[in-house]
Amino acid sequence: MGLGVHFPSNNTTAVSRRIVSQALHAVNPAKAIEAENESDWRSAFGEYFRYMVQAGLDSPEAAHAIALAGLTAAHDLMLFDNEPLSVMAESPRSTFEFGTHEVRGTEPRMKGVAIPFRGQSLQGQKLLDQLRLWHGRGQVTSTFESAVEEVLDNPEWLNLEGDTIVMLGALAETGPLRQLLAWGVDLVAVDMPTQLGSRQLLGLAEGGSGRVRLPVRPEHMVEAATIGTNISTELPELAHWLSAMDERLTLGHY
Repeated sequence: MGLGVHFPSNNTTAVSRRIVSQALHAVNPAKAIEAENESDWRSAFGEYFRYMVQAGLDSPEAAHAIALAGLTAAHDLMLFDNEPLSVMAESPRSTFEFGTHEVRGTEPRMKGVAIPFRGQSLQGQKLLDQLRLWHGRGQVTSTFESAVEEVLDNPEWLNLEGDTIVMLGALAETGPLRQLLAWGVDLVAVDMPTQLGSRQLLGLAEGGSGRVRLPVRPEHMVEAATIGTNISTELPELAHWLSAMDERLTLGHY
């Protein structure tokens, strides 16, 4: 097995700083030079990330320019095996083809929002009351409270029929896997190929209410005992597998 996606040297700080500098150059060349010459990057990098977020809020064009410049720099500087990541991205060469293991959930689709809290499932008025309590204590902001209330008032927003969500790192604690499964969303779930992770993903998918597709190596197709992929080393194969799906894909990385 090759090296997969990796830094070109052990000096990961220099590469990271260069990528951020290139991203900033799209909107503020002076700030980009400041980042490039930052001597204490490990302590100061947060300032530059914060500035990128703030600059991206000015307009959609600014946000897109920052993202495109940063991604371009990452693709040029990072390596896949022994060549630039950009070269691999232009024409990914697969060594095998993933099969697809599909699971259909058995539970009815949940309508609306339910928040697990201290052994309860907060919905409807109970959730609204708890939101107001949290806000009154200063534990959430008014914008957080109003955003959740707006979703509660518009449950049709949670119907994503016609869209497919691709989750990279599907089992991550911070990811929305369980909520999306409950809402019956069409999912493509990708995580590391371990037996424990495979059992978890399959169990959650079966207990959901939508369709879940998972990548499976050819040698595991019969029993699908181990599903998933190491994105770092099997990126071309994953790219080919996803590109064969003809519907609209929304990619989330967790």
